[in-house]
Amino acid sequence: MNARIIVRLLAVSCVCMGMGRAQTPALEAKFAIEVPGINGIPPSYVPVGAGSSLVLYEGHLHRLANAGPGIRKPSAIKLEYKADGDMVTIAASAYYGEVDLKTTPISVETLESEALGSYSGKLNDSVTISAMEQAGLEPMTIKIVTAQTDNPYHPPTRSNAPSLRIDYSPENRVFGLVTVHNLSNKAVTAVHLGSLKDGDIWNMGEVRGVRDELIAPGASYQIRVYIRPRGRLVKGSNVEKPLPGHMTLGAVLFADGSYEGDRTLAAGMVAHQIGRETQQQRILSLTEPILAQPELDDNARAERIRIAVKQLPEDPDAKMIDSLRAQFPKLSDSGVATAQTELSSGMKNEKERFDSCIKNFDPTSSPEEPNMSLEHWLDVSYAK
Repeated sequence: MNARIIVRLLAVSCVCMGMGRAQTPALEAKFAIEVPGINGIPPSYVPVGAGSSLVLYEGHLHRLANAGPGIRKPSAIKLEYKADGDMVTIAASAYYGEVDLKTTPISVETLESEALGSYSGKLNDSVTISAMEQAGLEPMTIKIVTAQTDNPYHPPTRSNAPSLRIDYSPENRVFGLVTVHNLSNKAVTAVHLGSLKDGDIWNMGEVRGVRDELIAPGASYQIRVYIRPRGRLVKGSNVEKPLPGHMTLGAVLFADGSYEGDRTLAAGMVAHQIGRETQQQRILSLTEPILAQPELDDNARAERIRIAVKQLPEDPDAKMIDSLRAQFPKLSDSGVATAQTELSSGMKNEKERFDSCIKNFDPTSSPEEPNMSLEHWLDVSYAK
């Protein structure tokens, strides 16, 4: 597992920028947990709030040299922590079995688990999870620190779209809040946010609305962003790399099909949308005849549909590319190449979304409708 993936997995309590779905209220936290870095990466931090937890995977799980051959190595360690006055309590558990990294930390909860005890500490205390030894692992030491840093990241903001304005405010050492103000009389369906330093865009990602609206005319929208650790560990000390100098709104899509800002970013957002919508149409067309087969029960239909959808291509066809070129006739060759990548990404993401949905099919999950059919399940949880 590479270092980049490990950092992403550590941020299990983040709201990532790629899929903004709702207004994000402020996180109030007094403490944070400092998790030691690995593979030259600086420490990561997670705020201590209500119901906070952190799941650690392969990179942090080092088998003891003298661990007995009969001791199974856990595939994950979960730390659940909460603040109680001036104390932070931490409950540790080991999980055994295969972890689906695409659905963590949800997939971890389905595995066999073992309690590794409870620990506590105050501000600036180092807490060693000593019971990891009984699971055959080297104990890990975490530190309790303040949620806020002495020097919070607070970059200036800029918008490449005249009709939108953005503000940024730091929340704690892990999160910041970006507020997007729609100054136009048109609804916004998607924005692309990132940071700019020395002319290079450090993309934070696309934020898209549900059912074609993200921000109403004249309204504002807040998105929580994760401040990634930046730097290297050199001889045990963290040498920080400066965070990007500007928070930037690169492009915006409006509900009427128009856009403002960087043409390549806008084309990429449209391409991703075309890819997802095209794939969804293909998926729905494929499911209809299978749902209509009377000789199959819903579980058999679900499995047949899942296998069939898996075979759908993820490469854009000429019609999709022509549609994109028609919307962006002045797009450069490199911009077209980027957009083609986004077309493919949208198609792949839609297949993954459907696969997750149909794997979770449970006719008894709704108290109002305990015998929900597969057709109704897909209508409620996927098509809409």
